[in-house]
Amino acid sequence: MLVLFGCGTSSETALSVDGESESILIEKSTEPSLEQQIKSGRDGKTDRLVLRDQEADTDALAMLSADDTWLEAVMLDSGVIDDAQAITLASLPNLVHLRLRRSPVGDQTLEQLAGCASLQILNLPQSKATADGIAMLKKLASLRSLRIGGENLNAETANAVASLSQLRSLHLIGVPIDDQGLREIARMPELTSLFIDDSEVSEEGWDWLFDNHANLHVHVNQRHHDRLSDEQRAQGREKASGEAATRFSKDHASGEHSS
Repeated sequence: MLVLFGCGTSSETALSVDGESESILIEKSTEPSLEQQIKSGRDGKTDRLVLRDQEADTDALAMLSADDTWLEAVMLDSGVIDDAQAITLASLPNLVHLRLRRSPVGDQTLEQLAGCASLQILNLPQSKATADGIAMLKKLASLRSLRIGGENLNAETANAVASLSQLRSLHLIGVPIDDQGLREIARMPELTSLFIDDSEVSEEGWDWLFDNHANLHVHVNQRHHDRLSDEQRAQGREKASGEAATRFSKDHASGEHSS
């Protein structure tokens, strides 16, 4: 019997089941390893590290240092990075974009990242961070987009996030903010895009937001909410800068707002 898994580059292996040999074709990832990508970066061929299918090799990650000035983006989607390993990433002098999925990084990582002056986009959807850790990011004047979730984030997270006056895009995942928390977040002076999943905001709270912040781009539980009139929408388009439109278009294209 031939069993196929996917249709990528594959290798065939034989298994014995009840004395019968079965050929199983198993898909092998064609994604370069982390070590290979680091070598390419040091050879001037890339400015990023991206792993979508493989867990990060922590030994390879330890190869990185402040001398890796070529590295601007690190996107590790399969985990598992902890605080000790993430501190290495925080030492990168030109890091602009950091995405660590399935990685339980906490306040220790956020404290270190607060010193990463170049960081603009931070995505930690399965973190161990607390509201206190998020508040440390106030030091990051360059931070424009924060996407974060985790079991240690509570209603106080709204106040911590609201203190990040530099943010333009915010995505909270499974954070139990309520109506008052939503009002605190809505006061953020630069915020143009808000994504909130699995909160405790009531219908009245959302109605208040749409009535008072009609030009804010809002997604609730991964669905776009649009209550603008045609006139309001036209005014919003005129007000929004081309820079913001380009930035958020790139975020969506890269899957930055998916889990």
